[in-house]
Amino acid sequence: PMVVITAPVWSDATRTGEPIGVLSGLIDINRVTEVVDTLTYGKDSYAFALSTSGVPIVHPDPARMGTRNDQVPSLLDSSDSHEVAIARQMVSKQQGIKRTRLENRPVYASYLPLQQADWSIALIIPRQNIESQLQLLDLLAALVGGLIVAMLGILWHGNNVEKRQLKKSKELADTANRA
Repeated sequence: PMVVITAPVWSDATRTGEPIGVLSGLIDINRVTEVVDTLTYGKDSYAFALSTSGVPIVHPDPARMGTRNDQVPSLLDSSDSHEVAIARQMVSKQQGIKRTRLENRPVYASYLPLQQADWSIALIIPRQNIESQLQLLDLLAALVGGLIVAMLGILWHGNNVEKRQLKKSKELADTANRA
């Protein structure tokens, strides 16, 4: 399968009026797949591209990829309501990150429309890939918080010791003055 790429040719840089021609070319779908497959974010993450009708153009599961000759169901018709929700966002040219469930796994779906093609691309990231990094930050915050509490305790204790010493010094001075 090939992807047909077309672009208008304008008579000037302002792109006003009608185009004076069209350039077109073919790109092997395997090359597009190679590029999309480079988009990852840790173990078990994957990317896919959708057409404007919600049909996967590039998907890690080749059985879900559609071509003009080999039609596959649109993700808009999926039985998975979470998958349908992501596909709707992508087809309507929205961009964002959504925490959801796909294939009964908690994931983050990051999606955006491509400016150069009438497609949208998504990166599916297992929740653990992102939240494991957040857990490390939580641990670091807890350690810093514990250090601050310990420092405040030491300062409070030191202040009390100093007050007792001043009180003893004052009592000794008062005793010496009375004597």
